[in-house]
Amino acid sequence: MIAIYDKNNVLIREIEPNDSSSRNMEIMGANEITLQFSLTEYVDFPLMSWFVYRDEKYYLYAPFMWVENSRQNWDYTLIMGSSQYMLGKIKVRSLTDIPKRLKFSLHAKPDLFLKLIVDSMNASDSGWTYSTEMVAAEAKTIDFNCENCSEALKKIADTFETEWEVVAKEIRLRRVEKSKEWPIELAYGKGKGFLPGVGRDNYDSSTAISRLYVQGGDRNIDRTKYAGRDVLCLPANTTITHDGRTYKTDSEGLYLERIDQINDDISEGTLDLSNIYPMREGTVSSVITVDDEKCLYDIIDNSIPNDLDYNDYLIPEEKPTVVFQTGLLAGMEFEIDRYIHAERRFLLVPVNNLPKAPLVPQAGDKYAVFNVMLPTTYVTDAENKMLAEAAAYMHENEDPRYTFRGTLDSIYARNHWDALVGNIYPGYFVYFTNELALSEPMLIRITGIKEPLFRPYKSQITLSNVAQSNAFASKMADIKKQEVTEDRKDKDVLNFTKRRFRDAQETIKMLEKAMLEGFTESISPLTIQTMSLLVGSENLQFRFVNSPTDPTPKPHNVSFDQSTKTLTCPAGTIQHMTLGTTTISPSHAGNDYYFWNLPVMNRTGMDAEKGYYLYAKVSRSKTNQTGEFVLLENAVNMYADDNYYYLLMGILSSEFEDNRSFVSMYGFSEILPGRIVTDKIVSADGKTYFALDESKIGGNINFEDGLVSGDIGIGNNTGINAGMNGEGNANTDVRLWAGAPKENKTTAPFRVLHDGKLFATDADISGKISSGNGKNLLDSDGSGQLADGNVAWDAGGNVVMTGKLESNTSGQRVIIDPSSSNKISLVNSNNQIVGRFVFFELDSFEATRVILDRYDSNGMIYYETVVKPDGITISGPQDATAYIAMSLTQNKCNVRFIGLPTSSFNLQPGQLYINGNQLMIAT
Repeated sequence: MIAIYDKNNVLIREIEPNDSSSRNMEIMGANEITLQFSLTEYVDFPLMSWFVYRDEKYYLYAPFMWVENSRQNWDYTLIMGSSQYMLGKIKVRSLTDIPKRLKFSLHAKPDLFLKLIVDSMNASDSGWTYSTEMVAAEAKTIDFNCENCSEALKKIADTFETEWEVVAKEIRLRRVEKSKEWPIELAYGKGKGFLPGVGRDNYDSSTAISRLYVQGGDRNIDRTKYAGRDVLCLPANTTITHDGRTYKTDSEGLYLERIDQINDDISEGTLDLSNIYPMREGTVSSVITVDDEKCLYDIIDNSIPNDLDYNDYLIPEEKPTVVFQTGLLAGMEFEIDRYIHAERRFLLVPVNNLPKAPLVPQAGDKYAVFNVMLPTTYVTDAENKMLAEAAAYMHENEDPRYTFRGTLDSIYARNHWDALVGNIYPGYFVYFTNELALSEPMLIRITGIKEPLFRPYKSQITLSNVAQSNAFASKMADIKKQEVTEDRKDKDVLNFTKRRFRDAQETIKMLEKAMLEGFTESISPLTIQTMSLLVGSENLQFRFVNSPTDPTPKPHNVSFDQSTKTLTCPAGTIQHMTLGTTTISPSHAGNDYYFWNLPVMNRTGMDAEKGYYLYAKVSRSKTNQTGEFVLLENAVNMYADDNYYYLLMGILSSEFEDNRSFVSMYGFSEILPGRIVTDKIVSADGKTYFALDESKIGGNINFEDGLVSGDIGIGNNTGINAGMNGEGNANTDVRLWAGAPKENKTTAPFRVLHDGKLFATDADISGKISSGNGKNLLDSDGSGQLADGNVAWDAGGNVVMTGKLESNTSGQRVIIDPSSSNKISLVNSNNQIVGRFVFFELDSFEATRVILDRYDSNGMIYYETVVKPDGITISGPQDATAYIAMSLTQNKCNVRFIGLPTSSFNLQPGQLYINGNQLMIAT
């Protein structure tokens, strides 16, 4: 019996689960129990009801399911999870920010990330902690975007290439391995542990690695002192042993391969260790408040060695920075204005009004210095650290990746239960043998188990030699985090850069100096009322086209790469729309226009404090269709050169917050009452835009309480092949479709109708599929059930069926009916039972008998034969008393003839009759 309590610890009911109840546990996955039971009445089980199974509490986090078979027969299904389920209900947030942010980036070591999760959990729940025994790793940057704590924990584990588990509200971040030194021994075969059906699958499509290329980080690297290399490499020609295997690097420190075992199959892999670079993690000894209003704070670290004067290790044209690893400023980077070695003092340059109370450095905060070339010992330490991680990764990925699945042999498990009961859990190890399929025994880990609640000795076990991952969840998280990543480091790759008010003001001042004809200086009235507003210069009415012979407009996107400080202007062809056209006409000949072909321009080395003008410097000769892009500090007039026009392409702002903004200046915008004509509408952050000239919309657009009606097509240059439709209210109206143009959406291979009905000609679905209130299930491991478990099969394909089964609804058919003496019936086309296989008791033992019937034209049994283990009986018509019975005993065979004729009168030759006490044969 199981006692279920409500959240106030009041007993709700004691229940007796049925045989379908089970617990499902996976590494970094589910830890839940499915309770199925029946009651004679309706009972309410509120959310957060709980019970204890094997010393662990399981809670009802989702509404329970029930089926009313009759007023006195109710079936219940309760899916109850362990405390880790709460991780999926609470959002992770940056509690040190004001306000507390859901979208943020954090650069930290594993312990700080776990503290973030625990603090977020305890803000809404209570009792959460994390284990201090965790994976050792350098600080990394993770972007969070409104994830719950479960999603965030999976992202953290993926980032640090490890696993996680939750034990009684304690979060553990490390590989889930237990009792590796004392594995249990299992194999296929009688008395060896596994039932028939155990098998091996490839874990994924990846191949085992025999050579691993590794690349480290590019921070704190001076290529002039590091053999011309600008990224950290492995130590060259170096041997390392990891977990009994020996590896060696090549002569350049580019890759690692195993040397204690010959592998003829060359399969190369790569490992990105850009998070490792030469660095010294220091600790703030004290903080000096220079001027809080100006955000001026200095930090002192008395532990800096005498021989480490950062001034001696500056990299030319690089500005040294401090990045805090822990504390309130963790992950924030500040430029160093000056370092005073005698005082071990860093003078920090404020950024974004930080640091400022209360977000200021504190004694005990960890920090690291970047953009410096540290002494050789730090470089060597970083190389060795990278080598150790590479060897561990190589060890994990050089073997073929397998998954084994099997069901415990219940007889074996019962006989060895004392040894098995504490070791059949995810994370424990099995010494798996198969003398035919495995050349040598394999030490392999349990990664999942499906355990019948009251028959644990029939558990289904999943074994794998691969560290578990959250591949699908992580990919989904990667999609979500792109928005945050763009904020953090990739603003430069947007087609439309972020525009701030200061950028707009700077652009106005630069335009005042641009000497554009027809314009005077700026005006600044409080309001403007007008009937027409024309923005643009006649001289700047040009566009980019495919070619002079094909003047079809095409996009031309100028970009600024923040990481390399490079302005890139792609090659293109310009068509000027006003030069050379002095008359207004419905159309112009191609030779009326000026065209110029311009090569690509990549410009670096710009002064961070200056803004620049981007011009297209093009020939004044209509026959010389050449030009180039130029970037100038000072504005020039379009006609300043007798041989060239200077067409103002756009303005590149000075650097602010470590970024530049570029805005184009050619084209025009017209604002009329009720109408705006323009090429682009762009949000201030550059993320959301309507590129009307390209018929594109970009960014995250949230329709709040809005309505989208009509057809919304999805497709490409070849046309629409999917979409949404809001028209009509009939149940058969298509709401979503794919694989057909919109005119054929009603027959598309994939479509969803107004009433929710789904049509799909092909589907590849992973994960669990449930229908009929859970009565029909298809599980991700290949197991499943139909008709509320009456038909069930395990991952190995073994099928169990209960309940009544008919081979056909009419005509000749076979009926299996366990509810009726476990009877198998053969029915003819007249709906008459002509054969039965039934159970019955014979001398207190369970036995079976077969009954075969023949019917006459009136539907009456004419002959009946009964076969039992100890004899056979053949009967005549139902109204006759004749029959033959044969039975066997230990020493003899008994045959009885009842109702035989007493003479040979009217008998055919060979027929039997009784003459007194003699059995006679008619002749």
